[in-house]
Amino acid sequence: MSDDTLEERKQLVREGVEAINDGDAERLTELIADDAVIHGQGGRDVSGVNRVVSATVDTDAFPDSHLEIEEMVAEGDTVVVRMTFTGTHEGDMHGVPPTGEAIEIRVMSMYRIEDGQLAEGWFVEDDADTLRQLGLWQELTE
Repeated sequence: MSDDTLEERKQLVREGVEAINDGDAERLTELIADDAVIHGQGGRDVSGVNRVVSATVDTDAFPDSHLEIEEMVAEGDTVVVRMTFTGTHEGDMHGVPPTGEAIEIRVMSMYRIEDGQLAEGWFVEDDADTLRQLGLWQELTE
């Protein structure tokens, strides 16, 4: 496999992150395969391009959300990314009312590229650190 192909796959992921940051659902829809599957923590899988895009650009809980790519590695049909998520909790998040707290979370993600589109993705973030930064960890551990 040529380096150009690996660079193209990395660029596809960069474009996806830019579309998320811009809240550009139309552009993100173009980058994601119709039958894409996103795997989250705890078995929170989302499948189908419309559901994936909707879940990805939903900024109600963190309207100022931003992903910053820190490092990216590509091999074969896979691109792995280390990112930092920042945002301020200003809306409902899975039933948790807004706390007004700003957070910075490290995120690891892995994408499988197929036919020039994002076909599958896996995401791992530190949920305990998220809850701690939101001031909710103490409530849950008491």
